[in-house]
Amino acid sequence: MLYPQDADFERWAAPLYPLLGPRFPLHAVLLMDVDVVQPIIAPSYRLLPATTTEAGQIAGAMQRYGVQPQ
Repeated sequence: MLYPQDADFERWAAPLYPLLGPRFPLHAVLLMDVDVVQPIIAPSYRLLPATTTEAGQIAGAMQRYGVQPQ
């Protein structure tokens, strides 16, 4: 974990500032090593495989969160 008083904080925080904007102050940066990467599978893919599609999942999420594709 890096905090503003740490030497490397600005190096790691700099790419995040444009994404956060002024509404979300950056208090710390968490650095981690990734050993394994696996896909996250929504339960509906396992429970309802015959009716669950990628397009349906995306449309449902957009409707749920009130967003539209750019």
